[in-house]
Amino acid sequence: MTITRLKPTKCPACGYEIDGATGVEKGTTPRPGDISLCVYCGAISIYTRGMGIRSATAFEESRLLASKIGPKLLWARAEIRKAGPLRAK
Repeated sequence: MTITRLKPTKCPACGYEIDGATGVEKGTTPRPGDISLCVYCGAISIYTRGMGIRSATAFEESRLLASKIGPKLLWARAEIRKAGPLRAK
C-alpha cells in the first residue's frame, strides 16, 4: 500500500488533520472528484481541484452508497467507527 502525502487539510466533519491518502487499488493516487473516507470519523468527502477535501453532499453520499462500491464504503465506515477514533497526532 502506497501512501500519497498531501498538503494538510482538515476533515470537514470532525476536523482531523489529513496529510496523506492511500488508494484502494494498487498504484493509484487521489485526483479531484475522488472520494475520501476519514480514518478518524468515517465521513465521506470529495477531493477538490486544489486537492483539499469537501463534505460529500447528501445526494453524492446516497449515490455512492447505492453504487457498486457502497457495501465496501459501509464496511470501512463501520470498521472505523467500531475501532474508535485514532489518537490525535
